[in-house]
Amino acid sequence: MSADTPAEPVKKGHGCLTSVIGFVVVVAALTGLLSMCDSSTGGEDSDHLAKVACQDHVKKGLKDPSSAQFSDVVIDGPVDHQWTITGVVRATNSFGGTAVATWTCEARNDNGTYYTSYRLSE
Repeated sequence: MSADTPAEPVKKGHGCLTSVIGFVVVVAALTGLLSMCDSSTGGEDSDHLAKVACQDHVKKGLKDPSSAQFSDVVIDGPVDHQWTITGVVRATNSFGGTAVATWTCEARNDNGTYYTSYRLSE
């Protein structure tokens, strides 16, 4: 080996650029998948939120909201971001006894805000 032998040229690769592009593609794909799971389109999370919104509304109409016990809850929907939810509520009445009533609630999701209306039947 002589002193006149040129050193091998350094190869400039695109490794870093390729890694960045790959990362951006993965993030974009995950974002797309997550948007498909948006709670406003249905699913267990939105069903739960609609149920909680209805139960909270029913509680507010009771004499003793903290005594409310819900059972037999049935969730129908969503259809066009709307649910019909029914169930039974037991709560303390004005006389200290337990009142039992069935309830029906209509819930609507408008961009993540749930609007409800309900009626009780004793």
